[in-house]
Amino acid sequence: MIKNKPLNRNSIRSVNLITNTLLKMMENKNFNDISISEITKEAGLVRNTFYSHFSRKEDVIIYHIYKLFEQELIDLNLDYSSKNIDFVEIYFNFWGNHLFILDLLKKNNLLELLNLLEFFLDDFNISTYINQLCPISEQSKKYSTSVYMNVLSSIIIKWVNTGKEETPKTLSKIFYELLTI
Repeated sequence: MIKNKPLNRNSIRSVNLITNTLLKMMENKNFNDISISEITKEAGLVRNTFYSHFSRKEDVIIYHIYKLFEQELIDLNLDYSSKNIDFVEIYFNFWGNHLFILDLLKKNNLLELLNLLEFFLDDFNISTYINQLCPISEQSKKYSTSVYMNVLSSIIIKWVNTGKEETPKTLSKIFYELLTI
């Protein structure tokens, strides 16, 4: 996760340089073989700049996915008070639109990072939606976001590893079918 959300132009620029540099490097080099020194050197930054925003390389990827998902929700201009929002379908459509990231994660054995996105769901008010899917106790609500996020990411991981044959709409149907088990 990002330590501090970039607020000024220089911070935003630095985070974008780090992110874009790492993604570009991952196209030609294995993630585990890329050092933070290489990233910052290639980006024209110093190592301290990296560490002022991120603790580790994985955080760069997670933050990048978060920003893409955030932009997707902004573009959809959702009315969060509406009960007609289907975050499951939005989630699968999002990944259908960002296959490049999924392929890059698979190539670098990083698909498990998708499970870490649950920490951002509260930023998108998704936990309220998830808790409306089925009535659950207050005690269970504390775990619901983790459970649903892990199911969603597990479906995406299986989808990527089996050739991405189904459409995002079919993945949504699969999710809801599994939810009723």
